[in-house]
Amino acid sequence: MNDLNLFSLQVIATFRSLESVWRYYIEEGQQTSMVLAMEWYIMNSTGVRSLTCNLGELVSPGTYILHDSCADVMEELLVRIANEEENKYITKRHILAEQLLAKDLIPMIKYGSPDVNELQLLLRLLSELCQPCDADQTVAMPPDKYAYPDLKRLSSQVCEAFLDREFTSRLFTHIHELIEEAGELEMVQESYLSIKYLFTAIRNVLYLMRSEKENFTKLLSLLLENDLDSVLIYSINCHGRDELVLPAAQILSLLYSEFEWLRTEAEGAKEQDATCITDRLKRIVVQLLQGSLSALAISLMRKELKDGSDVEGSYLSWCLTYFLPYVSYVPVPLAKFRGVLSNKCVGYLVYQLSALVPGLFGGDPTSRSTQRIKERMNRCMLLLSAFDSLLSLVFNFSLPSADKEDVTVAMQFYSKSIGTETMFHPLHVLFKRCSKHARLVADPDFYIRNFDITMFPALFYPNSSASTTSCLPQSSPTTRYLVRSWSRPYWSMLNSLLIKASFSSTLYL
Repeated sequence: MNDLNLFSLQVIATFRSLESVWRYYIEEGQQTSMVLAMEWYIMNSTGVRSLTCNLGELVSPGTYILHDSCADVMEELLVRIANEEENKYITKRHILAEQLLAKDLIPMIKYGSPDVNELQLLLRLLSELCQPCDADQTVAMPPDKYAYPDLKRLSSQVCEAFLDREFTSRLFTHIHELIEEAGELEMVQESYLSIKYLFTAIRNVLYLMRSEKENFTKLLSLLLENDLDSVLIYSINCHGRDELVLPAAQILSLLYSEFEWLRTEAEGAKEQDATCITDRLKRIVVQLLQGSLSALAISLMRKELKDGSDVEGSYLSWCLTYFLPYVSYVPVPLAKFRGVLSNKCVGYLVYQLSALVPGLFGGDPTSRSTQRIKERMNRCMLLLSAFDSLLSLVFNFSLPSADKEDVTVAMQFYSKSIGTETMFHPLHVLFKRCSKHARLVADPDFYIRNFDITMFPALFYPNSSASTTSCLPQSSPTTRYLVRSWSRPYWSMLNSLLIKASFSSTLYL
């Protein structure tokens, strides 16, 4: 093919693309910005339109054929999105103008048969096209005033796709096929990546739709109808696959942070497991308490230690704070929480709090960013609430009325974790420091009540000088019962450290 013919084909492709841009803006009622958009489209030609011709073709209604170069094209699009100049978003805007979602990506899921590599690339591309920060006008506002409406429109199209029953059902069919194919064997890397990017896309869509109650409820019903809960539990229990755990925890936080109004919205739903939202959410809680919560905690700790990120620690604290109190309503033996009741977990929480408090109270509070202080306060609140839930759990299982095996596990936790002086001393110092500097905190949503901590060591090791039970025989049941009984007000005290707590739903950003 000579250069003239190649140039002619490029010109034809350009005019066809301009025709699609013109038609799109006419349909959207954007006549005033149509000419400017077409001018931008010509001046910022990056070859996206020539790339997307090689994805595939809808040969007939209900049949989409993927081309051999489909995976290479999606990889190239992802590379271009990742390597773009900050706040430019040229590739994403070209994808919107080409109507790539409606013409290729959505039909590829609904009517095509992508292999495992093509599926994970497709899900990764979908998750990139609905990033919450792109649709948030307060975050990294693009210099081009027409870029933000385009990005928001692109995110809305991805959200609308997930509200399509046929699309969501077919998408989960692909995922369930991967799980069934693996069986009890370990999945291939591409299968894990498919689940990871599915979770990332669902997380983004849930976040974008959290203020639209009707659509949020519809989306959640569709997801649970297609067994999102079973995929979540499967991913949490995958040994050694920590990359799946963080997006799974983020989805859980988005689901249950809206649980109160969801309960009201779902009252008129059909009484079926597949459609009753509250029943499915309760089932997830039961499955978590029956062993998956320990696996979740261990994986989140391991991933943070590996990556050095603070995000996993925040979600670990949230999961402990939210799910552990449900043990009172679900008959689960304490041995199911050995992953949580361990030196690693307690030491991890102590380390997080130790690293957080100096930055919160050190120096002059007026010289620090108010937003940064509030973020630290929210994290500090989560950590203290996690301690409260953890200690309350152990205390309830150490009462004389509890099962003997549960009492044994609880006392082992006392003696080997919280009860050791090396573990308790940092807690003692941190709580005293929080109490001392409570007056420095000006935010009314977070203030710590002054309290006397000097009696706290007596709860765990009666041989210490602070103990008031040292006059009693150390091995007598009376001493152990008194220590447990006197623990009750101190668990309540931990709960009253934070008088007014507000959980931030934007924690994962």
